[in-house]
Amino acid sequence: MGALSAEWISFVPEADRWIVSVSIAFILSYVASALARKVGVSEMIGEITAGIILGLPVVKAGLLDDKSISVIGSLGEIGALLLLALAGLEIELDKIRRATREGVAIATLSFILPFALGYLYAVHVGYDWKAAFIVGIVLGVTAEEITTKVYMELGVLNTRIGAVTLLAAVADDVMEVIALAMALALIEAGTLSGEALRMPVYAVAYLVLGLVVSKLLARLLPRVSIKGYEGLWFYAAVLLFYSALGAVFELGPVIGAILGGFFLQYSITHSAKGAGEEHQRVVEAIEAIVLGFLVPFFFLVVGLDFNVEYLLHNPVEIAVLTLIAFLGKIGGTVAAKPFTTLSLRQLWFIGWAMNARGTLGMILTLIALRYGLIDDKLYTAIIAMAMITTVTFPFVVREEYRRNPSIVE
Repeated sequence: MGALSAEWISFVPEADRWIVSVSIAFILSYVASALARKVGVSEMIGEITAGIILGLPVVKAGLLDDKSISVIGSLGEIGALLLLALAGLEIELDKIRRATREGVAIATLSFILPFALGYLYAVHVGYDWKAAFIVGIVLGVTAEEITTKVYMELGVLNTRIGAVTLLAAVADDVMEVIALAMALALIEAGTLSGEALRMPVYAVAYLVLGLVVSKLLARLLPRVSIKGYEGLWFYAAVLLFYSALGAVFELGPVIGAILGGFFLQYSITHSAKGAGEEHQRVVEAIEAIVLGFLVPFFFLVVGLDFNVEYLLHNPVEIAVLTLIAFLGKIGGTVAAKPFTTLSLRQLWFIGWAMNARGTLGMILTLIALRYGLIDDKLYTAIIAMAMITTVTFPFVVREEYRRNPSIVE
């Protein structure tokens, strides 16, 4: 596909079209989000719908150019990282500690089961083990940034279920990063040698350095003004630093962002200032900017990546992959019952919350397609599956919470 030029706004000087395109995209996202809220569904659904509308070929060619798409993508990525960092910053560390065993058990089983089912299905229909490995990873991943947004909308992030889900998402992410590293090594070199030893070393190095930095920050915080925009700037810089550190140590910026939230929370609670009213105001200010301005761009990108024609190409394969995705993720979560004190209904709730697939799986799928490991048919089926799981889970989660608010404690 050639470069986009925003035909409908060609009367605007070419250098300035991107700001017009981005403004139109944001306004459309706001309107769609408001409509979604009015009819009682997640704002995220409206934002993704806005992205799907913008992604229609005639609309995309008419309104967007390459620079505007790049800007929307960059703003969305920063928004997603800060959203996850906020989740780590807001959930009390004591709740995380109490949820450790349950979160790890849920993450392990809810990754392994869909991975195994996806791998076996791909082999059964004739793909080689490399393609099957990719399918398994994509089915095993969880888009925790999407789950976090829905939990924030419901106001249940800082609850027992919120803590268990986020910890499960962190553990799930660790497995995803290891699997992704193996997949990329498989794609680029055709071998998995070296990854098994390198990843644990990098993880330990990140955790040690992160803890050292957090202790230094605890001593520095009493000397730093966190009033007004200064505190917002300081907190955002620290959270993005931890995210970047995760990228440097090959854990990925997502894990870096979530753990960065935990590290900053540790610094705040162990500083002379403690976590007082000023801290809460800073967190609320960051949350307002992230949720009100940056995150909508992330969900615009999710919608932009979707092609409605995918639903018409391979309906049977899409249906099978989607069924495997639902059964694997939800079934794997419920299978963790012997390792938790949660009820089956609570595990059902978490299973749905873990069921969204996001950009990581889509990116890996695109890479696999470009390297010839999967064909167009499987590519379209995977992308459609990812979108279906992403847009359906908020309906179930919101309805379960509406019917039984105590389910989150």
